[in-house]
Amino acid sequence: MSSVSDDDIDKREAGAIVDFINLGAEEDGQLCNAFRKSLLMNNSDGFCCADYRLDQYAVDVADFSSQYGSDYSISYTATNITGKPRKFPEYGDFPETYAMRTYGDWWEKAPSHVHEIQPQNISKIPAQDYIVIYFEEYVIPEEILIYETFNPGALIRIWAYTITKSWICLWETEKLHIPPFQAVNQARRFSPQLKKGNLPTRTIRLEFNHSLLNYFTEIDAVLLRGRKVNIEGIQRILDCYKNQQKCSILRKLQQIHFRPNIKENYHNHLREFFTNDLNEFINVLSENTEVVTSDVTAESSCKSIGFNDMPFELVLKIFSYLDLKSLFLVGQVSKSFYDVSTHPLLYSELNLKPYWHLASSDLLCTLAKRSTVLKKLDLSWCGLFNTISPTEFKKFIQQRGDNLTCLRLDSCKILNASCIETLGIVCDNLKELSLRNCSTDPPLLNFSCLANLKNLERLDLFQTVIEPELMLTMLENNRKLKHLNLG
Repeated sequence: MSSVSDDDIDKREAGAIVDFINLGAEEDGQLCNAFRKSLLMNNSDGFCCADYRLDQYAVDVADFSSQYGSDYSISYTATNITGKPRKFPEYGDFPETYAMRTYGDWWEKAPSHVHEIQPQNISKIPAQDYIVIYFEEYVIPEEILIYETFNPGALIRIWAYTITKSWICLWETEKLHIPPFQAVNQARRFSPQLKKGNLPTRTIRLEFNHSLLNYFTEIDAVLLRGRKVNIEGIQRILDCYKNQQKCSILRKLQQIHFRPNIKENYHNHLREFFTNDLNEFINVLSENTEVVTSDVTAESSCKSIGFNDMPFELVLKIFSYLDLKSLFLVGQVSKSFYDVSTHPLLYSELNLKPYWHLASSDLLCTLAKRSTVLKKLDLSWCGLFNTISPTEFKKFIQQRGDNLTCLRLDSCKILNASCIETLGIVCDNLKELSLRNCSTDPPLLNFSCLANLKNLERLDLFQTVIEPELMLTMLENNRKLKHLNLG
């Protein structure tokens, strides 16, 4: 059975289906090459001052997954990470620092712990928390210093949001570890070796895993050090990058201002070819094919059993162990692999949280075509900087939300009042709904439509503001509710 519709194939051939693989692996190198070439072209114009290095501390927080303090307090909140260090090099539990919601692995062993959707998507060292911070000036990052004043060692990744509106991983730990014994009970200024790059940034994302910590980790400040970039030349970088995206042949044709020379009466020439020369061309081609076929015939008798000889159900089972990115990759191998890799049963559960940096409106549109039997969806951490539009999210929910039983939107930047209304109307079969850290201001999001949900067994509203009257209505309507988080 094939799950590929005619519309899906037509759009795939036209390039409308999002290339999930190339969104990550190849793009980073292309961006860096484009910027490097731009530097060479613009050195004489003072595009980048290589000798001018700048140290700057974070000035604002763009996003975060959790904080120990409340929004109405100044203790242990995310904004404490901005500015110069207040306590470093002192070591201890200071309210003036930034602390996240938990530590250790006890909460993973608790009865209330929820299992990840599509666990094959999860990386070897998963991120449990994150914070995105702004700096004042664009620089080419050379060093990042994290001032840890309490229980250091939770940082696992550092990302940079570049001027090309893409995320690049600057550093990633190979394994979880805690500082050596001699460094315990000491503040540290952690500065990992960053990957070399040439793309300017002023937005940094830090990811944390607290599994090995015995208590909360606390961050006092973050310093970004790098070469200052001439902001006026940034448009030239973008133009250079767009040019790099074109194939080499197209670039050469544009350089020589190539224009096709269409001969007169070309229709008549083409008709003459089909009438007089086509048969001769096919005969010559057939003779060459016979030679090749005779060589292959000897090997065909020893042909081994491959995927094409297996039952479709068995191949589908094998593909079910692949992560989402691998499904997109294997679908490029052949038409038969594409048919299997786009089967709806492989998309009954979707978890884009590990792919937050690749999630986009185009990707969501592509997944909507494949996930016709969708049951569980996790879009946590997605949608920062409008990578997914609320309109596209609403369209996705309207198409695939009626059978959803589990929906997780923790720290999701897609939501607006219209999205919440759509959820309340369409997703009436939900048993689990998680809206962690989604709203800090009641007027921004109106949760009244959620009163329509009557099958909830788990509701997570950690650090999400909701009106008391509505909360009482939801509790009355959902008599099967087993877990409620209002932290």
